[in-house]
Amino acid sequence: MSQLLTKLNDKIENLEITLVDPHETCDARVVLAQSVNTKAVFMPIFKDYYELALPKQWDISQKNIISSMDLDKLPFINRNPCDALDKLKLQLDMLDIQFQTRANIRTIEYAWQLVSAAVGAALFAKWQEIIDADVITFKPIQDINFLKK
Repeated sequence: MSQLLTKLNDKIENLEITLVDPHETCDARVVLAQSVNTKAVFMPIFKDYYELALPKQWDISQKNIISSMDLDKLPFINRNPCDALDKLKLQLDMLDIQFQTRANIRTIEYAWQLVSAAVGAALFAKWQEIIDADVITFKPIQDINFLKK
């Protein structure tokens, strides 16, 4: 998002941004693909690569790849809305695997802090600022691809 805003600010003199509620009229929206209404044109601005974010001190964080079975009863931070998490939970439901919910939140910023505090694991996009903070570790989940085909 910051890269997009930087580019817009460089291109549009005296750019003024107003955050609006979903039902309000506006010139552009930054939304998930499934949130686009029928009158709008959707243009993807980035792809996120999702992995399991784990507290570094947990034993499971030493594994190179996390299996689906490793996720059963794993303390977990739910973050909604999140398409990738919905996809993961659907696949885990088919295997009768469920997380142990420790928190339900809406933003990655809160989830990041909860994972850092070892409250639970979470599914995160591998954002550079989180990687650079070096307080959690990212691990791929075996046989799960979160990118849309």
